[in-house]
Amino acid sequence: MYWGEMEDGIFGMVLVDGEWSPRTEASFNIPYSGEPVFSVEGDALYFASQHSHAGSQGQWDEDVWKVVRTDEGWSAPEPLGPMVNDHPMHWGVSLAANGNLYFGRTGGSGDIYVAEFRGGAYQEAKPLGPGVNSEHGEGTPHVAPDESYLVFSRNAPEGIDIFVSYRNDAGGWSEAEALTAVNTPDGETCPRVSPDGAYLFFLRRPDRDWKPYWVSATVITDLAPHRSARPKERTGG
Repeated sequence: MYWGEMEDGIFGMVLVDGEWSPRTEASFNIPYSGEPVFSVEGDALYFASQHSHAGSQGQWDEDVWKVVRTDEGWSAPEPLGPMVNDHPMHWGVSLAANGNLYFGRTGGSGDIYVAEFRGGAYQEAKPLGPGVNSEHGEGTPHVAPDESYLVFSRNAPEGIDIFVSYRNDAGGWSEAEALTAVNTPDGETCPRVSPDGAYLFFLRRPDRDWKPYWVSATVITDLAPHRSARPKERTGG
């Protein structure tokens, strides 16, 4: 697994025989990087970085970067093209199986965008419809591999919570619903579903300190079309 550590960049650990290896710096690490996410196939990894590069507008012009798994390890990191990186800041990145890239765009109220992957290239990123985006700030999206649902965080005046929207027959997105089986007054953000679709991971902030939690991903599937009882939560903090 990989994670970001602010200015120090991206670090990782490997699970071997049920034990996690020591924390090590990623071979592709560049400063000011975070939010790493694998492609569905696991053959590529995407992350956000404020590292400057040729053509960027400066150190704090954040871009989405990509590395590819090779026989020798990970490739050198390369920023994605302007269709994605013309947006100055990105709050979370997620990929569907077809390569479509979803991200939260900071600035203004904050909205979630998708850049479709067609013909071997990303198309112009466009905001999702009003079922997902609102007058409040949305970000940290996680899309199902088949794009059947999207979970994300919404930063409303009463607090930050996790919401879910489902793809409809017309190809749009349903009116987002709060994940009441997960949300609490402490605040929740950064939802991620495990590759097997079985578990939802997220951050919660008890006592002003963000900590990881997880529940069964049935909290997502049970909202379409029926609801179930609240599952038992587990904390990693």
